[in-house]
Formats: sequence, C-alpha cells, structure tokens
Amino acid sequence: MANKLEDIPWQGNVASVTGTKVTIIGGTNVGLLAGMTLTLLTKGVDVVDPESNEVIGAETSEIGQVKVVDVQEKFSICVILQGGEGAKKGDLVRREPEKN
Repeated sequence: MANKLEDIPWQGNVASVTGTKVTIIGGTNVGLLAGMTLTLLTKGVDVVDPESNEVIGAETSEIGQVKVVDVQEKFSICVILQGGEGAKKGDLVRREPEKN
C-alpha cells in the first residue's frame, strides 16, 4: 500500500458561520488542536455511481483557510485567515497531511 492511513487528510463539516467565525464538527475526538490551520472547501455537484445510482461523494472547491482557536470534545471554533467568501453551513474543512 503506497499511502499510509495517517497520510489521508481528516475532513469535517461546517456547523455554522457567523462573520469570520466558523464552527466545525470535530474537536479533540479527531485530534484537532488550537493553532491548526485547515482548508475550507465548498461542496459542489454530487458524484453519483452510474451503476448503483448511489451518491458516493461531491466535488469540492477550496475557498479559504481557517485557524482553530478553541477546541472542545466534539466541535471547534475557527477564524477565517484568508478567503472564506460564501462559507456556509454544510461546507467542509480538511486537515492536510504533514509534508515531510
């Protein structure tokens, strides 16, 4: 296996956006720490398996970066560092794997 499991980026959902404050689902339970920078993504068109008609994912577009400022067990508060225009509930955040 070429990729190790820890190289797979963690991805979570945006619960709410108020001004430059973004509340996300995921906290200490998924290893988030204050000071981490996450990529903010907006969801696009669903990707559908043509054989089963099952939605297997969605296209995404990067719209900015957020910084984790307060971490609870199951949610975190972030602030928008750059971009973030149009960020909304249901968008995604992703922790990119560390570069060696």
